Amino acid sequence: MRTVATALLIMGVIHAASPCAAQDKIVNSRGEVIEGKIVKVTPSGAPVMRMGNVETAIPKETIRSIQMQPPPGLAEARKALAAEQYPQVLASIEKDAQAFTGLQVDWVIEALGLVADAYLATGKKSEAGAIYRKMETDYANSPYAVKAKVGLAKISVSVNRLPEAEAALKPILEDAQRQLTPPEAQQRVFADAAFVMGQLEEARGQKQEALENYMRVITLYPLNPSLVAQAEARVRALRADKNVFVK
Repeated sequence: MRTVATALLIMGVIHAASPCAAQDKIVNSRGEVIEGKIVKVTPSGAPVMRMGNVETAIPKETIRSIQMQPPPGLAEARKALAAEQYPQVLASIEKDAQAFTGLQVDWVIEALGLVADAYLATGKKSEAGAIYRKMETDYANSPYAVKAKVGLAKISVSVNRLPEAEAALKPILEDAQRQLTPPEAQQRVFADAAFVMGQLEEARGQKQEALENYMRVITLYPLNPSLVAQAEARVRALRADKNVFVK
């Protein structure tokens, strides 16, 4: 009876969004839209949605897609990373990133990446690596798993394991060249990969190649403002270098 009651409750709130507040949406395997507020994730990875005064866990195996409103801290974290204010990045978004990790939601993945980048920038490589390795597990067989590979390549570059990083990045960037209009999630991954390859090439003294990859971030995949700001800073620095030929 409880299962039937829960099903009826969910069906009762399908398309019942309040006009006063933005709602999160889950589309189930039958194509039905369930609306409410996602408030947490269970240990098994099921999002818990609040509908009125009732909270219901939606089994993840029944979910086709999730649309979830990003928290205000995401925009603050982007700005803080661009300004190299790494403690502020963590204060703005770390709690939300940890609370919702595992959900197939773009902003959650971006938030995890911001937290890992802040850890890496402050020398906490093991903490950054743990986030990316968890992403590989939680988002296997999705574009987000590729994002984790890029993050681990970034760590490899930071410790001068350049061949290891290059082996991870090359197939991702080759895939990017084959796609004219990739989905937004993939564009973000390609932007990260191009930026990290630029860092790798700078470490090797290949400044012209690095400049070209930073320009790819700016012109082809400008969805992440903080990453674009970092790429623009590297472009300015390289263009000021008289040893770099600018096309």
